[in-house]
Amino acid sequence: MVHKSAITIGTVEIEEVVHAMNNSWKLVNFKQIDQGIVNSVYELTVEPDKHLILKIGNPLWDSWKVENEVLGLRLIGQMAESVPTPRVLSVDTSKRILPYSYFVMEKLPGSSLQSLINQLPLDDFIKIVRNLAVYLKRIHDIGFPRFGALGQNTFLQVEDMVTIKQRSPTTFAGPYNFLREYYAAFVEARWQNVQNSKLKREAEILCKFIRGHLHLLDGGTEASLVHGDFQPSNIIVQGSTVTGLIDCEWVHAGCGEAEWFVARQRLLADISDHTRKNICAEEFDVWCGVLDLEQYHQRCKIYDADDCLISIEALPSLTYGMDTDRARQVEDRIRARVGALFL
Repeated sequence: MVHKSAITIGTVEIEEVVHAMNNSWKLVNFKQIDQGIVNSVYELTVEPDKHLILKIGNPLWDSWKVENEVLGLRLIGQMAESVPTPRVLSVDTSKRILPYSYFVMEKLPGSSLQSLINQLPLDDFIKIVRNLAVYLKRIHDIGFPRFGALGQNTFLQVEDMVTIKQRSPTTFAGPYNFLREYYAAFVEARWQNVQNSKLKREAEILCKFIRGHLHLLDGGTEASLVHGDFQPSNIIVQGSTVTGLIDCEWVHAGCGEAEWFVARQRLLADISDHTRKNICAEEFDVWCGVLDLEQYHQRCKIYDADDCLISIEALPSLTYGMDTDRARQVEDRIRARVGALFL
């Protein structure tokens, strides 16, 4: 694993990135920002009066994640009505300008919802939650014929977007015709990725649970676009307005219902005030539109188990650079989640 701290560039390289977009632009200032755990991100100030974000792809995935995020941003921006995403200004996977694949996008006004979620005025918070529910539904309304990764298609034609195997990480291999087949492949891929994990025992429990309950996914759920990492740190807000959804590098044709459940859980986890927590849950439940609540709650256990597996799979990145005590706290939180799932 190449940690983002190992991906560094200097003034000369960033000036070349800026000039490649427009030779008349001038780099005024730049700073590396603490966003995400995998990719190195820089905020650029450019004359005339531009504020940009440079995102450098981790070489672990070569150019795949850069291409996938750009594809996702453009797809959501063009096909999900009124859902705010940053405009992509430049993409380069040739590695002629930088030794990494990268893209540049506009910097959106505002701050992450994670930093404000417990300080926002209640009326602003309610409006934001309602809008998030609507936006997530609109993303999930973009349908696909099968489950899997998105193919790279210049014209963003949805029906042509699931080409898969040769371009995708193991966990997004496919395509899969059915939700059960999709989750069966995911659990086996994740299991292979956690063989050396400190939490292998917990991962084994989760994998066994998912394998034993795949029959609950035999319904007619169709594939839809999913953001892949819909959580407060990836939501930009200003006042009561959601100004942008970012970090959609894991966008793919997946299960909208599963993302709905996980997004709801992640929002609730970041809220400390019980009143806000209840309001958020109620607003999301109103928009969920599930008819078979009992079966839905059973399926949610699978989605929850898979989300726990994702945390175990990402543990090396989550704890990179932490001292022993802090790393143990992260591990203990994951163990607690696994234990709570089976109470």
